[in-house]
Amino acid sequence: MTVFPSQAEIVVIGGGVLGTSIAFHLAKAGAKDVILLEKNELTHGSTWHAAGMVGQLRSSRNLSRLLQTSVNIYEGLEAETGLASGWRRTGSLRLASTPERLLEAKRSNTIAKSVGLEAAIITPKEIADLFPIAETKDVLGALFVPGDGVADPTSLTLSFAAGARKHGVKIFQHVAVNGFERSGRRINAVRTTEGDVRCRIVVNAAGVWAREIGKLMQVNLACCGLVHQYLITQPIDGMDSNMPSMRDPDLSVYYKPESNGLVVGCWEPNTAAFDANPIPGAFGRELLPPAMDRFEPFIEAAIKRTPLLAELGIRDVITGPIPFSADGDFVMGPIPGLENTFVASGCVVGIAAGGGIGKVMAEWILEGQPSMDLWPVDARRFGDHHGAKSYLFPRAIEVYGDHYRLQPPGHETSSSRGFRRSPLYSLLKQKQAVYGAKFGWERPNWFASGVGEAVERPSFDRPNWFSPVADEHNAVRNAAGIFDLTSFAKYEIHGPDAFNVLQFLSVRNLDKSIGAVSYTQLCNKRGGIEADVSITRLSHNRFYYVTGTGNGVRDVEWIRANAPANAQFAIEDVTSAWSVLLVTGPKARGIIADAIEEGEGGIRSGSELSTLTIGAAHVRALPISFAGEVGWELHVPSEFACDVYERLLEAGGPRGLRNVGYRALDSLRIEKGYRYWGSDITPDYNPYEAGLGFCVDLDRDPFLSQVALRDAKLRGPSRRLCTFVSDKLRNAFGGEALYVDGEIAGATTSAAFAHSIGKVVVNAYVPSSLVKNGEFEIECFGERSQLMRATQRDLLKSV
Repeated sequence: MTVFPSQAEIVVIGGGVLGTSIAFHLAKAGAKDVILLEKNELTHGSTWHAAGMVGQLRSSRNLSRLLQTSVNIYEGLEAETGLASGWRRTGSLRLASTPERLLEAKRSNTIAKSVGLEAAIITPKEIADLFPIAETKDVLGALFVPGDGVADPTSLTLSFAAGARKHGVKIFQHVAVNGFERSGRRINAVRTTEGDVRCRIVVNAAGVWAREIGKLMQVNLACCGLVHQYLITQPIDGMDSNMPSMRDPDLSVYYKPESNGLVVGCWEPNTAAFDANPIPGAFGRELLPPAMDRFEPFIEAAIKRTPLLAELGIRDVITGPIPFSADGDFVMGPIPGLENTFVASGCVVGIAAGGGIGKVMAEWILEGQPSMDLWPVDARRFGDHHGAKSYLFPRAIEVYGDHYRLQPPGHETSSSRGFRRSPLYSLLKQKQAVYGAKFGWERPNWFASGVGEAVERPSFDRPNWFSPVADEHNAVRNAAGIFDLTSFAKYEIHGPDAFNVLQFLSVRNLDKSIGAVSYTQLCNKRGGIEADVSITRLSHNRFYYVTGTGNGVRDVEWIRANAPANAQFAIEDVTSAWSVLLVTGPKARGIIADAIEEGEGGIRSGSELSTLTIGAAHVRALPISFAGEVGWELHVPSEFACDVYERLLEAGGPRGLRNVGYRALDSLRIEKGYRYWGSDITPDYNPYEAGLGFCVDLDRDPFLSQVALRDAKLRGPSRRLCTFVSDKLRNAFGGEALYVDGEIAGATTSAAFAHSIGKVVVNAYVPSSLVKNGEFEIECFGERSQLMRATQRDLLKSV
């Protein structure tokens, strides 16, 4: 019998598919002294009753690549570990019964092409050939992915566990974690029912217990457990277990053939939360009582699609907890607020993603970052409020119920709204602002003044906000617009080493005079772009740091993790202290000048901070405008925001100043070639590839990314972010397959209709050798259209 250790290098908590995969990949990559703790037995919790469907296609290209990695791992896992994984390549079908759903399928198909995943839109006849028990009279088509499949959850987990043991991992079952020894931002020991284990790194892969484990760490994770249901039919004569799995999103049901029957599951609205209250300590491999009142309407829907079900009995109803999150995507990576802990949970498709998650989590833990950008699932995309019960459970339940809902670009959630509001919220609401949500903030998407109902109706074609947004866009180009950008994340970074820290992390030289405003990127050791920010020098060792609404937690944690050792500095969150009003457009300077207190100095020239008095407020004016016009971000003490706004509106009325929202801002910025962090620029790209080499000051004191960026400049970029326009497209959204000389070369990173030029503008990375000589096409909803490359100079001329 293995003696329970008093110390280890890495402790993995959770014996489901994610925990065992992470342990396996850590040890395989060379990590020593790894232990895995499971409170019951391996697979208990949610893994053992998972449906086991393995799909590879997600809305994000990198998440699709992650799931492709899983399948590649499963293909060879048995040979590597000696235990069968239960993986079978059967293919998958996703039905479309309405024209809109067929558009969605075609969009998914082009994303599949962009990542090299074989897929096709097939006919009802072809569907019936693949899935003979389906009724297809009302079906228009389906997305077929032949490389998808199914896996047996228990076999897969035990196979990973066997591989982990082969590489030296010690697995302890029936050992519960009941606390942690924490000192500052570090966990020093894991407290268990068998004693304390001192360790260097802790990985929380506890599934539906992850939130409770987080509470023991004194952190608030935005993951939870929800109740999911499926049934297993009685045997079906002649059933082919190698038929593809099938999803019918219009009926919100799915099917997975079993050895002699059928699994039928659903995503019902208003499901129950599992861990809103503490989970009973003895809960392990138990199930929950079926909630047939919620399930029966979906059984009727399933009978409509597969009439054979009406003649079959139900062998079993599986009702159990599954991991989920505040936005329905995984929760992975470093845990905010702690230096040496990681999380991998909230993964509703854990069987499909388990292999890939194990691999990238091992990279993250051992190398400091994964091999691909994983921002859509990064735990640092959430703030502390996302883990609060009043936010987390209503939002998770809504997203769960909408899992198969048709969601055209621009879709907004309705639950957990109104938590964070700008001081201008009520004023702008009176002016018919139509609000969206970002990081808990209510933000004006557009204004419905004079156009009727202030409600958003998203569409794959032209949404109902198309014309109002065009008017807002043109107002900025021709006169001026005022934006409420209060939701920006804002920090003051100060202390004896504040300058040295930011100078080490920034690609731009920050050794400038007091009041200098610097637009810069923070890049990692590989040269990848980790943040895209403005930094204003308030004094010798005090800086005002402004980043995107949802990026603050990630930026701050990255700065702390990569700052020079023993640096003395503090980061103070001042987001709520300052409201931000962007006034931009050709008449912006005059409007601000008219609003300034008489006798006060005016706006300073160049990239300098101006301190203005508007009304009774002392305002920081930063010469920055993401709209691509002359403009200033006016950072106003929050209690003065309404008064300053009203004074600006009064001054700007005669000059055509107009309220403008975020939807117009996206159109404005892409028209001027401005990049968006999270799509156009990410850790996957360096500044030279992204067209941001002008920000990099290589010849100065050593900084984190200096060596990598010097090499990148010397080599020259192998790919470049290029801007294209199309005369024929009515719309594009980003993620569409890009063809160069008839071959797929990747995908668009972002796209928007540019109202000044009346064309769709898209960004995409292109091999450098083909930038000037290639012929470019975009595939949008299954149709190819020619693209014309447009330099920033071309766009400026057009505008």
